[in-house]
Amino acid sequence: MHFRISNIFCLWAVFGLSAIGIVAEAKTPAPIATSAPTTAAEIPIMDFLRLPVFTDISLSPDGKHIALLMPREDRSAIGVLEIATMKPTLNLVQRKDEYVTRVDWAGSKRLILSLGKRFSGFEATSPTGELMGVNFDGTQQKYLFGYRGASSTGTNIKTGQAKNAFARVISSHLIDDRYVLTDVRSFGSLETTPPKICRLDVYSGAVSCESGLPGKGVLWGVLADAQNIHRYVVRGDLSDITTTYYREAKGEWRMINDEAKSGFSLIPVAWSGKGEGAYMEQSKSKGPTALSVFDPATDKLDSVFQPELASISRVLLGADRVTPYAVGLGEGRGGFKPLKAGPELTLMREIAPTF
Repeated sequence: MHFRISNIFCLWAVFGLSAIGIVAEAKTPAPIATSAPTTAAEIPIMDFLRLPVFTDISLSPDGKHIALLMPREDRSAIGVLEIATMKPTLNLVQRKDEYVTRVDWAGSKRLILSLGKRFSGFEATSPTGELMGVNFDGTQQKYLFGYRGASSTGTNIKTGQAKNAFARVISSHLIDDRYVLTDVRSFGSLETTPPKICRLDVYSGAVSCESGLPGKGVLWGVLADAQNIHRYVVRGDLSDITTTYYREAKGEWRMINDEAKSGFSLIPVAWSGKGEGAYMEQSKSKGPTALSVFDPATDKLDSVFQPELASISRVLLGADRVTPYAVGLGEGRGGFKPLKAGPELTLMREIAPTF
């Protein structure tokens, strides 16, 4: 899977000139300007203010395409490249003040976009619980889930029925070639509308839900296995104090962490590849979120990576959609911390200088 990109910013320019589907843009290149040399003291400030080229990079399960989430000043853009030719197959630009917080491959042909909002220029984008589907070539765009189902977040998007609820993708492993697992929370009181785990049709947006989750309160996190059975669950009360649960494939739920007693939360983000172990985002009341590995056979928690300044923003999974190879960082302009060598890491390092 080796290729060479001598100028990734040429690709960025391609993505910035046109869009398939939502918004078509055309910009005249600005003339090249010269300026005085930048002093060393100025560099950290400019790096902090400048937008990163990519905030999320995801390889398709068949290894043929790569999806890029690219921030702009007042919206998000999503691009897909065909790896063999490095030609774009999708360039989707959101309307003004519309953002995408996450991109998931649902199989090798379809993308699920988690939509979000930003309330000021320097705030992080907050998810709105809306999901949109689009194929890697820009076809079959559809607003799948959310409160704006009767309207559209842009042109050329088919919409379904509005749902007064918040949804989040738990596992993008396809079930029967068209369903993924989602965490669905209805708007309203937690006592009267507890969260559910639902199967979402990635083409129609239809959902079917199940109950019987352990604990009470908000569903903070879920980790499902390759058979789409949820094995780790995190619940949080109204004071944001979490409890984390684990079960074997056909076993009973048991609590593995109570934040009120341990002083930290554990949010499962990916399988460790060793038995039933899982990578966990470990957060304390003070300091950045760290990455640890939990082993349910021994209940042992081992530290993997502790950022110095800012918390982990995303765990990047390989083409198998199970094994993580890097974590995204929220420090300065962002960046990534490699976890595992392999073709995905080689590919990302050639595309993104922050690797």
